[in-house]
Amino acid sequence: MNVLDSVKKTEHLVSEVVSGSQSYSLDTPTSDWDYKRVFIVLQDRFYGLDYPEQLQDETNDVVYYELGKLFRLLGKSN
Repeated sequence: MNVLDSVKKTEHLVSEVVSGSQSYSLDTPTSDWDYKRVFIVLQDRFYGLDYPEQLQDETNDVVYYELGKLFRLLGKSN
């Protein structure tokens, strides 16, 4: 199982929000849905330093941030 498949399991997900045009009510009938999701790295990966900080699907419509990465982005007001 690859890392993205592992993160998609609901027990790893902390939060999911809609982003993009849908979140600002600027969508059109042809707009797609974009999501930002936050996940927690499992303990065995965390201590082995073998984990990604950010993952996305092939269309970049769904982006996953590791919890630590999220806090670093928030600290930069990003």
